Amino acid sequence: MQDTMGLTMFATPQGKEARDGLIYSQFYRLIKTPFNSTKVYVFDNDSVENLALDLGYIRFLQQEGRGITFSKGVCEFSYMHSKKRAYANLVDNQWKLYSTREEHRISITIMEEIYQQWVQWDLYDADNGTNNRPLPYYIVPTSELLNFLYAQINKYCFLFEHILAHTAKTYPILSYPILS
Repeated sequence: MQDTMGLTMFATPQGKEARDGLIYSQFYRLIKTPFNSTKVYVFDNDSVENLALDLGYIRFLQQEGRGITFSKGVCEFSYMHSKKRAYANLVDNQWKLYSTREEHRISITIMEEIYQQWVQWDLYDADNGTNNRPLPYYIVPTSELLNFLYAQINKYCFLFEHILAHTAKTYPILSYPILS
């Protein structure tokens, strides 16, 4: 989720857009919002990866003074909390729409011109259906997108827990279901 794309485009200082009143435009996706509660993403704790390391290897690194601080209990709690939070977020947000958000900063001069244009138009005319061109963007239903994210999270949790189960016989697998 941290690679969610955003784009800011500035008008060229002496360009036509700047002369017409455009200052900049921003485009960004809102899909990261279910996983970005109070600026903390799910599975954001880097120490969770230490769960999949062999305990003997961790002890060796600690004895050699390599500075690994590791608490199995804290990491397991963090991992399970992230799984529960991801599942709750996917379920709770299935009816929301996550489109690309656009924001445009324009000068007051161009805003006045836009307002005058709106006044002249009849904004309530129904579309007569003559414009049958395809849309210049894709529409992916939220349920389909969240089902995809659900499957991806399950895939990575399963692989992580599989590695964890086969790391060392003294290190039991977490006995919790994948996102149930």
